[in-house]
Amino acid sequence: MKSINHRPALFTLFLGFIASLGPLSIDMGLPGLSGIEAYYRLASGKGALTFSFFVAGLAVSPLLGGIVSDRFGRKPVILFSLLLYVAAALLCSMAPSFDLLLGARLLQGLAAGLCIAIPIAIIRDTLEGEAARLRISYMIMLVGIAPLVAPLLGSLVMQFGPWQRIHDFQAVMGAVSLLIIALTFTETLPTEKRQTLKVSDIVTELRSIMTQRVFLLATLIYTLGFCTLFTYVSASSSLFVDRYGFSIDQLALIMAFTSGLAGVGSWLNAQLAKRGVTTSRVILIGLLCMLVPSFILLFMPDVQALVLGSLMAFILLGFGLLSPAANHVAMEVIDQGKGKASGVMRLFQMSSAALISALYTLLIGMIGSVTATALLVLVSALLGLKCWLSLVRCQQHA
Repeated sequence: MKSINHRPALFTLFLGFIASLGPLSIDMGLPGLSGIEAYYRLASGKGALTFSFFVAGLAVSPLLGGIVSDRFGRKPVILFSLLLYVAAALLCSMAPSFDLLLGARLLQGLAAGLCIAIPIAIIRDTLEGEAARLRISYMIMLVGIAPLVAPLLGSLVMQFGPWQRIHDFQAVMGAVSLLIIALTFTETLPTEKRQTLKVSDIVTELRSIMTQRVFLLATLIYTLGFCTLFTYVSASSSLFVDRYGFSIDQLALIMAFTSGLAGVGSWLNAQLAKRGVTTSRVILIGLLCMLVPSFILLFMPDVQALVLGSLMAFILLGFGLLSPAANHVAMEVIDQGKGKASGVMRLFQMSSAALISALYTLLIGMIGSVTATALLVLVSALLGLKCWLSLVRCQQHA
């Protein structure tokens, strides 16, 4: 059987699926929340804890996955992660109590997190320069499409049964992926480039990665861009349901459409790369796409729902533009320990999600949902712009 590595379209699809396992597993469960609350006789809103526990697992494991993949290779870690993911999904489906469901979702998040950092490392194992930038752009475009597809896919699955069928489907999805990877994926990390699991060596390499100024600045830009995305995710319910009176089903469609704009931004990044537009310029355009709408919202909070949605879509488009560019710049300067470097980026990303969620909860009671959203996006974009200026100076002096 021909290796998937030598089929560019299928290989990119494979990388995109692995990288989007987290958002797929989160958003696919949206249609089943009310069913979970009814099944376990929970208070309204408590079903969302299944998302919190999954994200907690997703946040702590990417760095571990990157470290282990630098030692044993990319393929064994992905296979183990998917096997654990399948087992956790089946546990979710069969959980007799809500506490056990939360534990299974934590395990499922850990499993997904182990492998989400690896696709970027695989790209850097095999490609360099503009070829790597293009592959990253198309991969992140697929990640941007995941939130668009996932809620609709979850609704479709629930046509055949209760909320448990969503987790059954996730188990099947993971099992099929595991089989495809086992049979068709060729390892990309040569044996001679694999590293030890000696703690002192790992600490030394992580310190070396973190002292790479270009890597650190690009990682911060990506993280701050992700802060704008997660601000919107955190605020979406209070903005569109509580403020404007949309239903949960309508919210899912709004989220699907606006999240899809992030995928469009990644596609535009690839087109700009083909035309020779530098990564620095693309990052600047992305930051401005975030800065201008948030500035408008900060001083004009009483906007109609359509205007608010359009401005937020523009912000997500900006994130889609800068995300692959920042990832490419960060990983381009890493020669050894690509798995660790990608794991560090995912750790920054998920930690920022937890921080933004807490800040939004604090601010919404003080200044309202629209102003809180605009302020967090504006501050993130301004900090990102400052990091961009430092990055440009750093690249000029290199």
